Amino acid sequence: MRQITFAELDSGQQTDALNLVYRGYDQPFQVSPEWVAEHLYTHAIDTSRSPVWLDGRGAVAALALLALREGRGWIGGFGVAPAYRGNRFSGPVLRETLKDLDGIPVQLEVLVPNLKARRTYEKGGFQITRQLVVLEGPPGRAEQSLQAAGSPCWQRQAASLERLKDLVWVGRSLAYRGHQIHFVGEGATWGALAAQASLRLSNEPADSPLHRQLLGLGWREVARQYEMHRP
Repeated sequence: MRQITFAELDSGQQTDALNLVYRGYDQPFQVSPEWVAEHLYTHAIDTSRSPVWLDGRGAVAALALLALREGRGWIGGFGVAPAYRGNRFSGPVLRETLKDLDGIPVQLEVLVPNLKARRTYEKGGFQITRQLVVLEGPPGRAEQSLQAAGSPCWQRQAASLERLKDLVWVGRSLAYRGHQIHFVGEGATWGALAAQASLRLSNEPADSPLHRQLLGLGWREVARQYEMHRP
């Protein structure tokens, strides 16, 4: 095996690498070069500190994406290529990713059904702190108030939102792009979003008032993740 960094791959190679390590996961996930570029920029991925392993043929065997900002870290991508799964490769990948991060808290998300990945993270010192849900459903009436959202995950924190292109803000209380809601603050109402047939909210804390309200409006849960932290 030879180790390089994600920064040493061009855009097409980065896209192919992520699609390879995500292949066969519980939640099908296919990325484009545009998605990758936005993901790296918006969420502060440090590609020079994100390790990639190549096998003897030069094919990607595993990778991890590490983001750093405001004295904290986030693993925004982690995977082993199908040909190398089941070989206890993920533990060394995680250890290499966390190298030189002593004293820096790091967080990540893992799908609830992905028990193998969760065990890898637990062995690496991560602990489950809460559950996050991905929801889809119809909006309420334009004048209806939205309940408070929970403390935002990494992708919905202000530092990410301020980098997200084409984000539409309704005052200071609601932000969305297309059919995806990104921010819900105090005093938010559905407003113009009431005209949409269906909306999506990703990684909302499962115990938040907003989550309970959306379920009452007929929204359905399409995915659930554990948020995990390593102090």
